[in-house]
Formats: sequence, structure tokens, C-alpha cells
Amino acid sequence: MKILIILVIICLTTFNTYAHDVNKAARYLKLANSYMNSDNLIAAKNFLEKADKQLTHGNTWENKYWKAVYYEYVGYYYSKKSKNSLDTEKSKFLSKQSELYFTKASELYNKILKMKGGSQDIIKSILEDSKIVEGELNKLQSSATTGLLSVPNLVVNYDNIDLEDIPNNLNKEIKNVSMSNSGLEGIPNSVISLTSLEHLNLPDNDIESISQNISSLKKLKYLNLSNNSIEDISDELCKLKNLQILDLSGNDLTTLPECLCELKGLKILNLKGNELDIAFIKNLVRCLPGTNIYTDVYIIEEDEDDEFDFE
Repeated sequence: MKILIILVIICLTTFNTYAHDVNKAARYLKLANSYMNSDNLIAAKNFLEKADKQLTHGNTWENKYWKAVYYEYVGYYYSKKSKNSLDTEKSKFLSKQSELYFTKASELYNKILKMKGGSQDIIKSILEDSKIVEGELNKLQSSATTGLLSVPNLVVNYDNIDLEDIPNNLNKEIKNVSMSNSGLEGIPNSVISLTSLEHLNLPDNDIESISQNISSLKKLKYLNLSNNSIEDISDELCKLKNLQILDLSGNDLTTLPECLCELKGLKILNLKGNELDIAFIKNLVRCLPGTNIYTDVYIIEEDEDDEFDFE
């Protein structure tokens, strides 16, 4: 019995160590990405190397996912190095390295689809809509400087860029947009006009309200508005019937519209870090039985008469 207990303790300790390593790797990769966006490639390389060291162990979904992200970021790193090099031969070599790592990232993302324990549907959708190859990447990078994005299947990424002027001429067929930590105070009209949009990632901004026109994004499947300053949710959000993942964590919500119960296709609803009454949570659980709802820890007491009754 003592041997069994010792083995359990060792396994738990090992598991916790791996989880800690993955969390550190994720932080290092985010820092590397920030430094790459500011063209500080020396610091970016430093954090990429640190992330790689944290991902040497473990075969969990999370470990594999962040390893794929690592490969993708190394691809971006070599792509930038290639563009900055004045030596033609060296530039070609760096370009090949970039393509190699993008390929490794794509292959690993596809392997993750067969693993249990993660958001494979989202990754699969992004992979189907994206082409991680050097030629397409060059198109994205060169066109992003002018706002003339002519490659609709690529992810439009303005993460960690303070966006004072949002391009108004984005290709209407774009399906994936990410503007994380971009100083946004609202959802840009140029984004609302992208009626083919399926994935919209806007965390870590200063958004206070959701545009009344968001209902025009009828094809939207994934919406991340976490870590903003949103105080209330417009009923227009409830018209997004194709929505599968909705992240509203880390906002200033105290109430939710009853019509959220109409989003029967929701697979994940994240409400952590808000000031929501437990009655709202309990009724959401009742009216959305097929949805994984993530909330803060509540002490739930049985009560036959709740203040709210969503249908």
C-alpha cells in the first residue's frame, strides 16, 4: 500500500511538473511573438529557445499544441531573418528553414486532431482555412502593410499592434481575424463588415460594448472577447446561431441576456472572471445542457425558486 501511495505521489508530481513546464512555455512563446512583432529578433530567439526547453517532455494535447505553436513561431522568425538579410544565399537558406518549420507546424497540428483532450474542431477549421507555406506568408506580410489583404483564406493577425487606423479595405472573404492586445475600444466596423468571418479573436483590449451590428457575422463559429471591459451583452449576439465557442471571461459582466439560451449550438461558454449572479449560471446550465460552461467557483445551495427563469 505504501509503495502504491508513493507511486501515485510521484505520478502527480511529474504531471504537475509537466503542466508547469507547458505553462512556462506558453508564456515564453507569447513573449517571443511580441518581440517578433516589434522586430527585436534577438529577444525573440531567446524566448523561443526557452520555450523549446520547456517542451522537451510530455505527450499531452497541451504539450503537442504548444510545440506546434513553437514550430510556427520559429517559421516566422526565420522568415523575418530572411527578409532582413542582405546576403542572397543566406536569405535563401533562411527562407528554406522558415518553410521547413511551417511544414513541421502544419504536420503536428494535423496530428493533434487525432488526440483527445483539446479543441480539435477549431484547429481543424483553422488548418482548412489557412495555408502555412512561405509563398502565402509573403503575400500576407506584404499586403498587410497596405491593408490590401487579397488572400482570403489566411489568418489576418494584428496581435500586439496598437491599431490607430483599422484598414477599411479588408477582403470580404476573410474567415479568420485576430487583434489581441491591440488597444481596441470597440469591434471595428471593418471587421463587422466581414460577413464570411468564422473566427474572431479580440482578447486583451479595452472593448466596453459589443457592436449592435455583430449579428451580421452570421457564419461566426468562434468569438473570443476575454479580458476586456464589457459590462453588458447586446441581444444581437444571440442571432449568431452558428456560434460554437464564446469566451467572455475576464470582463465586467453582472448580467446576461436571456436570449443566450437560444444559442443551442454552443459547445463552450467561458464566463470566468465576471460578477454574475449564481441564478444566471444555474439557468444557463438548464437551458444549454449541451454546452460546457466555465465559471468561477460558487457555493451552490439548492433553491426551488430562482429569481430568473430562462427558457
